[in-house]
Amino acid sequence: AIINNCWVLEQMRKLIPGGLLSHWRGDADTIFGNVLMPDSVRLYDAEKFGCMVSVGNSEIGLRRIYTEPSAFRAICVNGCIHQQDKGDALNRKHVGEINLDQLAADIATNIHNQVPLIPGIIDTILGTRQYKFPKNAVIRTIAVLFDEIGLNKSNSVGYFDALKKEGECGTEQDSLFYLMQGITRYSQTLPPDQWVDLDRAAGELSRFNSTKWDKFLKKVEATDDKEVAKKLGDIAHLA
Repeated sequence: AIINNCWVLEQMRKLIPGGLLSHWRGDADTIFGNVLMPDSVRLYDAEKFGCMVSVGNSEIGLRRIYTEPSAFRAICVNGCIHQQDKGDALNRKHVGEINLDQLAADIATNIHNQVPLIPGIIDTILGTRQYKFPKNAVIRTIAVLFDEIGLNKSNSVGYFDALKKEGECGTEQDSLFYLMQGITRYSQTLPPDQWVDLDRAAGELSRFNSTKWDKFLKKVEATDDKEVAKKLGDIAHLA
């Protein structure tokens, strides 16, 4: 079943008047991107955060059509997809007959139901600043993080570069918040599928509680140089 990309964009225009496209990518058949909601921007702890919708579609069915409301950080437009228990992403295969009027209504319902949850999501993201790691253990911490979210040494240079930029933005460099912002900044440099997957991974990390963080730190403490090299490669020049 064909769902035209222009039709998808028109639905976004109707649902999010004044919306701004961010990190838009694709080819002749497929689109990926974020639509920011300027009217949703709020000041939290001297930083601006707001709502956005992650959007994807393939006219020829190589990718499903999906919409996932999420949060963004205005200083760098990092996205964080935080899937809530109260609502899921709209994720529809291009199979069988598709009633576009019903699909448009489903997209609207999905966005309207989840956008009100975003302020709570932002509070959750900001709460990750309380989870600190020893500054002298940053390399071991990142090695454990890579294991947690499925990255490997091929991602080391890009991730460390993203962390460096986070530091230049003034982000405190000893918390889970810092690690997450590095993930969502790095994700912007990757192909669309990996980009969206990492934004989801950041959303999962934002849901850490003190128990999970304590377990994470115990893994950091138990990680040796051999395990660091296996996960991150030769990163001495990046540290």
